Amino acid sequence: MKIALICESMTDLRYFLPLCRTLDRIERDINVYLYYTSSGKYNAVDRNLEVFLSILSQGSFSNIRISHISNLNISRSIFDFLFTVEGINTFNLKPGKENKPTISDTIKFKKRFCIQHGFDYLNFASSDKEYIVTSKCYSDDLIDRFSCKSFISEIPISFWDIEDQLSLIEKGFKDKFSEKSVCIFYPEKGYHNEVLDIINFLIEKQYNIIIKQRKKNQGIPREYLNHQNIFVSFDNLWYPSESIIGPAVTNFAIGFGTSAYFELAPAGVKYIDVAIPEYSKPFKVINSDQDVPFNKRGYVKPELDNFICITEDYTTSCFRAIENLESQETNVTFENFRSDSYKFLKNLLNL
Repeated sequence: MKIALICESMTDLRYFLPLCRTLDRIERDINVYLYYTSSGKYNAVDRNLEVFLSILSQGSFSNIRISHISNLNISRSIFDFLFTVEGINTFNLKPGKENKPTISDTIKFKKRFCIQHGFDYLNFASSDKEYIVTSKCYSDDLIDRFSCKSFISEIPISFWDIEDQLSLIEKGFKDKFSEKSVCIFYPEKGYHNEVLDIINFLIEKQYNIIIKQRKKNQGIPREYLNHQNIFVSFDNLWYPSESIIGPAVTNFAIGFGTSAYFELAPAGVKYIDVAIPEYSKPFKVINSDQDVPFNKRGYVKPELDNFICITEDYTTSCFRAIENLESQETNVTFENFRSDSYKFLKNLLNL
Protein backbone atom coordinates (compact mmCIF):
# COMPACT_ATOMS: atom_id res chain seq x y z
CA MET A 1 0.00 0.00 0.00
CA LYS A 2 1.26 3.47 -0.90
CA ILE A 3 0.16 6.52 1.07
CA ALA A 4 1.07 10.11 0.21
CA LEU A 5 1.05 13.13 2.52
CA ILE A 6 1.24 16.68 1.19
CA CYS A 7 2.85 18.79 3.91
CA GLU A 8 2.29 22.51 3.42
CA SER A 9 3.78 23.65 6.73
CA MET A 10 5.40 22.60 9.98
CA THR A 11 1.94 22.93 11.54
CA ASP A 12 0.83 19.89 9.52
CA LEU A 13 3.21 17.68 11.51
CA ARG A 14 0.85 17.70 14.47
CA TYR A 15 -1.55 15.62 12.36
CA PHE A 16 0.76 13.71 10.03
CA LEU A 17 3.15 12.35 12.66
CA PRO A 18 0.44 10.85 14.92
CA LEU A 19 -1.01 9.39 11.71
CA CYS A 20 2.37 7.91 10.76
CA ARG A 21 2.92 6.45 14.24
CA THR A 22 -0.43 4.70 13.98
CA LEU A 23 0.25 3.46 10.46
CA ASP A 24 3.55 2.07 11.74
CA ARG A 25 1.64 -0.17 14.17
CA ILE A 26 -0.47 -1.75 11.43
CA GLU A 27 1.13 -5.02 10.37
CA ARG A 28 0.93 -4.40 6.66
CA ASP A 29 3.38 -3.42 3.93
CA ILE A 30 2.62 0.31 4.01
CA ASN A 31 4.92 2.82 2.31
CA VAL A 32 4.48 6.44 3.34
CA TYR A 33 5.68 9.30 1.12
CA LEU A 34 5.76 12.82 2.54
CA TYR A 35 6.01 15.64 0.02
CA TYR A 36 6.63 19.13 1.36
CA THR A 37 5.88 22.38 -0.46
CA SER A 38 7.42 25.88 -0.47
CA SER A 39 4.99 28.61 0.57
CA GLY A 40 7.61 31.06 1.85
CA LYS A 41 5.64 31.57 5.09
CA TYR A 42 7.27 31.58 8.55
CA ASN A 43 6.11 28.00 9.15
CA ALA A 44 7.06 26.63 5.71
CA VAL A 45 9.01 23.38 5.82
CA ASP A 46 11.94 24.63 3.75
CA ARG A 47 12.35 27.62 6.09
CA ASN A 48 12.58 25.17 9.00
CA LEU A 49 14.20 22.29 7.14
CA GLU A 50 16.86 21.42 9.73
CA VAL A 51 14.25 21.08 12.50
CA PHE A 52 11.91 19.22 10.13
CA LEU A 53 14.54 16.62 9.22
CA SER A 54 15.61 16.26 12.84
CA ILE A 55 12.03 15.46 13.91
CA LEU A 56 11.56 12.95 11.11
CA SER A 57 14.81 11.17 11.93
CA GLN A 58 13.20 9.77 15.10
CA GLY A 59 12.51 6.02 15.24
CA SER A 60 8.86 5.77 14.18
CA PHE A 61 9.32 8.27 11.37
CA SER A 62 12.66 7.17 9.92
CA ASN A 63 10.99 4.99 7.27
CA ILE A 64 8.97 7.86 5.80
CA ARG A 65 10.19 8.78 2.33
CA ILE A 66 10.70 12.55 2.30
CA SER A 67 10.99 14.74 -0.77
CA HIS A 68 10.09 18.16 -2.09
CA ILE A 69 6.92 17.88 -4.15
CA SER A 70 8.73 19.10 -7.27
CA ASN A 71 10.44 15.69 -7.33
CA LEU A 72 7.15 13.81 -7.65
CA ASN A 73 6.86 11.95 -10.95
CA ILE A 74 3.15 11.91 -11.76
CA SER A 75 3.53 9.34 -14.54
CA ARG A 76 5.09 6.79 -12.16
CA SER A 77 3.35 7.40 -8.87
CA ILE A 78 -0.19 6.24 -8.16
CA PHE A 79 -1.11 6.24 -4.48
CA ASP A 80 -3.78 4.23 -2.72
CA PHE A 81 -4.48 7.08 -0.31
CA LEU A 82 -3.67 10.78 -0.18
CA PHE A 83 -3.90 12.74 3.06
CA THR A 84 -3.89 16.53 3.20
CA VAL A 85 -4.52 18.94 6.03
CA GLU A 86 -7.79 20.53 4.92
CA GLY A 87 -9.25 20.24 1.44
CA ILE A 88 -6.62 22.31 -0.33
CA ASN A 89 -6.90 22.48 -4.11
CA THR A 90 -3.46 23.92 -4.90
CA PHE A 91 -0.02 24.14 -3.31
CA ASN A 92 3.18 26.17 -3.70
CA LEU A 93 6.05 24.73 -5.71
CA LYS A 94 7.86 27.89 -4.63
CA PRO A 95 6.72 31.19 -3.07
CA GLY A 96 4.34 33.31 -5.13
CA LYS A 97 0.73 33.07 -6.26
CA GLU A 98 1.84 32.23 -9.79
CA ASN A 99 3.56 29.04 -8.59
CA LYS A 100 0.49 27.09 -7.45
CA PRO A 101 -0.28 23.94 -9.46
CA THR A 102 -3.39 21.94 -8.61
CA ILE A 103 -3.31 18.71 -6.65
CA SER A 104 -5.40 16.93 -9.29
CA ASP A 105 -2.81 17.75 -11.98
CA THR A 106 0.16 16.78 -9.82
CA ILE A 107 -0.61 13.58 -7.97
CA LYS A 108 -2.63 10.45 -8.81
CA PHE A 109 -4.51 8.71 -6.02
CA LYS A 110 -7.41 6.31 -5.54
CA LYS A 111 -8.88 7.96 -2.44
CA ARG A 112 -8.24 11.19 -0.56
CA PHE A 113 -8.89 12.23 3.05
CA CYS A 114 -8.83 15.85 4.22
CA ILE A 115 -7.94 16.34 7.89
CA GLN A 116 -9.90 19.07 9.68
CA HIS A 117 -7.81 22.01 10.88
CA GLY A 118 -10.07 24.29 12.88
CA PHE A 119 -12.59 25.98 10.61
CA ASP A 120 -10.44 26.19 7.51
CA TYR A 121 -12.94 23.81 5.93
CA LEU A 122 -15.15 26.88 5.44
CA ASN A 123 -12.71 27.86 2.68
CA PHE A 124 -12.00 24.42 1.21
CA ALA A 125 -14.87 21.98 1.72
CA SER A 126 -16.88 20.74 -1.27
CA SER A 127 -19.11 17.80 -2.17
CA ASP A 128 -16.28 15.92 -3.93
CA LYS A 129 -14.07 15.71 -0.81
CA GLU A 130 -14.09 13.53 2.28
CA TYR A 131 -13.01 14.90 5.65
CA ILE A 132 -11.82 13.46 8.94
CA VAL A 133 -13.33 15.56 11.74
CA THR A 134 -13.27 15.54 15.53
CA SER A 135 -16.99 15.76 16.41
CA LYS A 136 -20.46 15.17 15.02
CA CYS A 137 -21.21 18.92 15.05
CA TYR A 138 -18.56 19.48 12.35
CA SER A 139 -19.67 16.45 10.37
CA ASP A 140 -23.22 17.83 10.38
CA ASP A 141 -21.98 21.28 9.38
CA LEU A 142 -20.03 19.87 6.42
CA ILE A 143 -23.11 18.02 5.19
CA ASP A 144 -25.52 20.90 5.78
CA ARG A 145 -23.46 23.64 4.16
CA PHE A 146 -21.23 21.83 1.66
CA SER A 147 -22.82 18.39 1.04
CA CYS A 148 -19.42 17.10 2.10
CA LYS A 149 -19.03 13.61 3.56
CA SER A 150 -16.85 13.09 6.64
CA PHE A 151 -15.62 10.50 9.11
CA ILE A 152 -15.62 11.26 12.84
CA SER A 153 -12.48 10.29 14.71
CA GLU A 154 -13.61 10.50 18.32
CA ILE A 155 -9.94 10.68 19.27
CA PRO A 156 -8.63 13.77 17.41
CA ILE A 157 -5.72 12.81 15.15
CA SER A 158 -3.36 15.18 16.96
CA PHE A 159 -3.93 13.07 20.11
CA TRP A 160 -3.51 9.63 18.54
CA ASP A 161 0.03 9.37 19.94
CA ILE A 162 -0.38 11.72 22.90
CA GLU A 163 1.49 9.41 25.29
CA ASP A 164 4.46 9.34 22.91
CA GLN A 165 4.37 13.12 22.67
CA LEU A 166 4.25 13.53 26.45
CA SER A 167 7.23 11.19 26.82
CA LEU A 168 9.31 13.73 24.86
CA ILE A 169 8.64 16.51 27.38
CA GLU A 170 11.02 17.03 30.30
CA LYS A 171 9.74 15.68 33.59
CA GLY A 172 10.45 18.96 35.40
CA PHE A 173 8.21 20.85 32.96
CA LYS A 174 5.37 18.36 33.35
CA ASP A 175 5.72 18.39 37.15
CA LYS A 176 5.55 22.19 37.29
CA PHE A 177 2.23 22.22 35.45
CA SER A 178 0.73 19.10 37.03
CA GLU A 179 -1.17 21.11 39.66
CA LYS A 180 -3.08 24.41 39.48
CA SER A 181 -2.12 25.29 35.94
CA VAL A 182 -3.71 26.68 32.80
CA CYS A 183 -2.82 27.06 29.10
CA ILE A 184 -3.86 30.35 27.49
CA PHE A 185 -4.12 30.92 23.75
CA TYR A 186 -3.31 34.62 23.39
CA PRO A 187 -5.47 36.56 20.87
CA GLU A 188 -4.22 37.17 17.34
CA LYS A 189 -4.71 40.91 17.81
CA GLY A 190 -6.26 43.29 20.32
CA TYR A 191 -8.17 42.54 23.54
CA HIS A 192 -5.10 43.01 25.74
CA ASN A 193 -7.12 44.48 28.61
CA GLU A 194 -9.54 41.57 28.86
CA VAL A 195 -6.81 38.95 28.56
CA LEU A 196 -4.49 40.61 31.06
CA ASP A 197 -7.31 40.99 33.58
CA ILE A 198 -7.83 37.23 33.37
CA ILE A 199 -4.09 36.48 33.55
CA ASN A 200 -3.75 38.71 36.64
CA PHE A 201 -6.74 36.94 38.21
CA LEU A 202 -4.97 33.60 37.64
CA ILE A 203 -1.67 34.93 39.03
CA GLU A 204 -3.43 36.08 42.19
CA LYS A 205 -4.76 32.53 42.52
CA GLN A 206 -1.18 31.27 42.20
CA TYR A 207 -1.62 29.44 38.92
CA ASN A 208 1.28 28.36 36.75
CA ILE A 209 0.46 29.60 33.25
CA ILE A 210 1.49 28.55 29.76
CA ILE A 211 0.82 31.28 27.17
CA LYS A 212 0.71 30.06 23.58
CA GLN A 213 1.10 32.60 20.78
CA ARG A 214 2.03 32.35 17.11
CA LYS A 215 5.07 34.24 15.86
CA LYS A 216 3.06 36.01 13.18
CA ASN A 217 0.56 37.45 15.69
CA GLN A 218 0.75 40.30 18.21
CA GLY A 219 3.32 40.36 20.98
CA ILE A 220 2.85 39.80 24.70
CA PRO A 221 3.62 42.53 27.29
CA ARG A 222 7.22 42.29 28.49
CA GLU A 223 6.36 41.89 32.18
CA TYR A 224 4.61 38.61 31.39
CA LEU A 225 7.46 37.26 29.28
CA ASN A 226 9.73 37.19 32.34
CA HIS A 227 7.19 36.34 35.04
CA GLN A 228 8.20 33.41 37.25
CA ASN A 229 4.77 31.79 36.99
CA ILE A 230 4.47 32.14 33.21
CA PHE A 231 5.98 30.12 30.38
CA VAL A 232 5.55 31.65 26.92
CA SER A 233 5.67 29.54 23.75
CA PHE A 234 5.99 30.81 20.16
CA ASP A 235 5.86 27.72 17.89
CA ASN A 236 9.37 26.57 18.75
CA LEU A 237 8.85 22.80 18.78
CA TRP A 238 6.35 21.97 16.01
CA TYR A 239 6.30 18.37 17.22
CA PRO A 240 5.23 17.77 19.86
CA SER A 241 3.01 20.75 19.12
CA GLU A 242 2.75 23.34 21.89
CA SER A 243 -0.94 23.68 20.97
CA ILE A 244 -1.44 20.07 22.07
CA ILE A 245 1.13 19.59 24.83
CA GLY A 246 0.27 22.82 26.70
CA PRO A 247 -3.41 21.92 27.23
CA ALA A 248 -2.51 18.24 27.80
CA VAL A 249 -0.26 18.93 30.81
CA THR A 250 -2.34 21.71 32.42
CA ASN A 251 -5.67 21.61 34.27
CA PHE A 252 -7.61 23.50 31.60
CA ALA A 253 -7.25 25.85 28.65
CA ILE A 254 -8.61 29.30 27.77
CA GLY A 255 -8.86 30.65 24.23
CA PHE A 256 -9.79 34.09 22.90
CA GLY A 257 -11.35 33.81 19.45
CA THR A 258 -9.31 30.76 18.47
CA SER A 259 -10.73 27.51 17.14
CA ALA A 260 -8.23 25.46 19.17
CA TYR A 261 -11.10 23.85 21.06
CA PHE A 262 -12.13 21.85 17.98
CA GLU A 263 -9.55 19.16 18.85
CA LEU A 264 -8.94 19.88 22.55
CA ALA A 265 -12.49 19.58 23.88
CA PRO A 266 -13.19 16.23 22.15
CA ALA A 267 -9.93 14.93 23.66
CA GLY A 268 -11.30 15.69 27.13
CA VAL A 269 -9.41 18.92 27.80
CA LYS A 270 -11.46 21.37 29.87
CA TYR A 271 -11.81 24.50 27.75
CA ILE A 272 -13.12 28.04 28.28
CA ASP A 273 -13.90 29.70 24.94
CA VAL A 274 -13.91 33.49 25.42
CA ALA A 275 -15.49 34.37 22.07
CA ILE A 276 -14.69 38.07 21.94
CA PRO A 277 -14.16 38.57 18.17
CA GLU A 278 -17.46 38.62 16.31
CA TYR A 279 -16.32 35.92 13.87
CA SER A 280 -15.72 33.48 16.75
CA LYS A 281 -19.18 33.69 18.30
CA PRO A 282 -21.58 30.74 17.92
CA PHE A 283 -22.60 30.10 14.34
CA LYS A 284 -25.93 31.51 13.24
CA VAL A 285 -27.91 30.53 10.19
CA ILE A 286 -28.14 33.60 7.98
CA ASN A 287 -30.77 32.98 5.33
CA SER A 288 -31.59 36.59 4.56
CA ASP A 289 -28.11 37.84 3.65
CA GLN A 290 -26.26 35.63 1.19
CA ASP A 291 -23.49 38.24 0.94
CA VAL A 292 -22.15 37.24 4.36
CA PRO A 293 -19.39 34.65 3.64
CA PHE A 294 -19.38 31.33 5.48
CA ASN A 295 -16.20 32.19 7.39
CA LYS A 296 -17.81 35.34 8.86
CA ARG A 297 -20.94 33.69 10.27
CA GLY A 298 -19.43 32.42 13.52
CA TYR A 299 -17.94 29.14 14.73
CA VAL A 300 -19.71 25.85 15.34
CA LYS A 301 -19.51 25.01 19.05
CA PRO A 302 -19.51 21.47 20.50
CA GLU A 303 -22.02 20.52 23.16
CA LEU A 304 -19.70 18.94 25.71
CA ASP A 305 -19.63 19.06 29.51
CA ASN A 306 -15.97 20.13 29.47
CA PHE A 307 -16.57 23.07 27.09
CA ILE A 308 -17.73 26.55 28.19
CA CYS A 309 -18.45 29.30 25.65
CA ILE A 310 -18.56 32.94 26.83
CA THR A 311 -20.09 35.60 24.56
CA GLU A 312 -20.58 38.57 26.92
CA ASP A 313 -19.28 40.04 30.21
CA TYR A 314 -16.03 38.42 29.18
CA THR A 315 -13.81 38.90 32.23
CA THR A 316 -16.37 38.38 34.99
CA SER A 317 -17.90 35.42 33.14
CA CYS A 318 -14.43 33.92 32.72
CA PHE A 319 -13.70 34.40 36.43
CA ARG A 320 -16.86 32.44 37.25
CA ALA A 321 -15.99 29.74 34.72
CA ILE A 322 -12.52 29.33 36.23
CA GLU A 323 -13.97 28.97 39.72
CA ASN A 324 -16.48 26.46 38.36
CA LEU A 325 -13.68 24.35 36.89
CA GLU A 326 -11.76 24.55 40.16
CA SER A 327 -14.58 22.69 41.86
CA GLN A 328 -14.31 19.78 39.42
CA GLU A 329 -11.87 16.94 39.03
CA THR A 330 -8.78 18.28 37.25
CA ASN A 331 -7.14 15.11 35.96
CA VAL A 332 -7.44 14.43 32.24
CA THR A 333 -6.53 10.92 31.18
CA PHE A 334 -5.86 9.70 27.68
CA GLU A 335 -6.74 6.09 28.35
CA ASN A 336 -7.46 3.93 25.27
CA PHE A 337 -6.47 6.73 22.85
CA ARG A 338 -3.81 4.50 21.31
CA SER A 339 -6.06 1.48 20.79
CA ASP A 340 -9.13 3.46 19.69
CA SER A 341 -7.21 5.45 17.08
CA TYR A 342 -5.67 2.23 15.76
CA LYS A 343 -9.13 0.72 15.26
CA PHE A 344 -10.40 3.89 13.57
CA LEU A 345 -7.54 4.02 11.10
CA LYS A 346 -7.81 0.33 10.19
CA ASN A 347 -11.52 0.79 9.47
CA LEU A 348 -10.87 3.98 7.51
CA LEU A 349 -8.38 2.21 5.24
CA ASN A 350 -10.51 -0.97 5.05
CA LEU A 351 -7.75 -3.11 6.55
